[in-house]
This record gives sequence, structure tokens and C-alpha cells, in this order.
Amino acid sequence: MKSPISFYFDFASPYGYLAAEMIEEFASRHGRQTAWHPMLLGAVFKATGGKPLTEQAMKGEYSLADFRRSAAYYGVPFRTPSVFPIATINTCRASLWMQEKHPAHAKKFMLEL
Repeated sequence: MKSPISFYFDFASPYGYLAAEMIEEFASRHGRQTAWHPMLLGAVFKATGGKPLTEQAMKGEYSLADFRRSAAYYGVPFRTPSVFPIATINTCRASLWMQEKHPAHAKKFMLEL
């Protein structure tokens, strides 16, 4: 049996959202399962000195346009949130709890968030 595709994502990331909407179908086409790993990009940014694309000069406006363009290309509904970025630590905690306590429902739970 092939190993699962490890999918690391932040709930606040538009690219994470797009990937979450498509990864199960992609994995299925290739005879694979997925292992979802919610993470906090804010912690990564803090450790590396990085910041979200939307807060970087010259990348901010482009990235917002690219989120919309990518969603349209893949047929994934997308709208820019009124508040962005958002804190996702509680969302991650709830997702990890679901994975531990109710693994059969965890992916659906995460997709609904």
C-alpha cells in the first residue's frame, strides 16, 4: 500500500483552502489516502521572520488576484474574507481534537471550517 499524502495547511491560507478542496480527488486519482495536518503559518513566520504574502510589498495585490484566479481556474468557490489574515489557533485545536476523538469525521469537519 502506498503511503498517504501528508497535507500541511493553515486554515487562514487561501492556498491551503484551495488545496483542501482538491486534495482528496487528487489523492484518489493516484490511489492514495491523505493525512491532514493543520498548522499555524503565523508560528512559522515568527520563527523565520517571514510574513503573509498579502503583507509583502508588490506581492500583496498580486497574491489576492492570484487567489481569485486560481479558484476560478480550478472551479473552487472563493471570496476574499472581510478580515484577513485571521487567527486560527482554536480552529487547529478543534481539528486536532476531532482527529483524535472522531477520526472518521475529522476531514469533513476541517472542510466545513
